[in-house]
Amino acid sequence: VVPRVEPKSALKTMKTLSSAINKELVVSAHDCSEGGIAVCLAEMLFAGGIGARLSLKKVPKVASIDRDDVILFSESNTRFVVEVPKNKKSLFEKAMKGTAFGLMGELDGSGSLKISGLKDKEVVSAALGKLKKNWKKPFKRLVHEND
Repeated sequence: VVPRVEPKSALKTMKTLSSAINKELVVSAHDCSEGGIAVCLAEMLFAGGIGARLSLKKVPKVASIDRDDVILFSESNTRFVVEVPKNKKSLFEKAMKGTAFGLMGELDGSGSLKISGLKDKEVVSAALGKLKKNWKKPFKRLVHEND
């Protein structure tokens, strides 16, 4: 399904998130437009290599979506993953009131991305180094094809 933007709710989300960022309640933010939540999470974790343990249970979605793969890979314009310091969690939640958001999990220092699905079964478990290597692989082919 081609992603659709709901202009009114999109503007509200953008303004609300922008305000939270300006209040320094957000450490980092990334859109979910190319590859969905799974790719977004991996790209966010590549920089620090810290790792995270997450769950899809609280990801905002329409009730009819009951598949983990749909949640993980649906490209969603105006959907963001944000990193919020633990000590600013309640302030962030208060700032985002009136928008759809949910707590997915936390950084865990494991160097891997672990995601449990809607039924608590682990659906992703991968070392960040391996994910990053595979993520960069198509670019290496392009560089060598032009040599």
